[in-house]
Amino acid sequence: MQQTTQIQPSFTLKTREGGVASTDERADEVVIGVGPAFDKHQHHTLIDMPHGAILKELIAGVEEEGLHARVVRILRTSDVSFMAWDAANLSGSGIGIG
Repeated sequence: MQQTTQIQPSFTLKTREGGVASTDERADEVVIGVGPAFDKHQHHTLIDMPHGAILKELIAGVEEEGLHARVVRILRTSDVSFMAWDAANLSGSGIGIG
């Protein structure tokens, strides 16, 4: 018999569209690129972990290193390597996560 546990998030992810993302000049910035369906059509990973929880941990990791995190929706692709490339091109530091 397999036992499963549902983890209830202790927070709620709220997103807002802010227009077209532009390149920033901040040298301490890391841009996190999310896919077109993020928080619109897809809300959980394949192992049923909320996307918001993963995003929260990514942002916490960036901030833990003393850097600034910015999240942008990458519309041209759902491929994480290309999302990271696009995110890096928008980042003032040249660092992006897809």
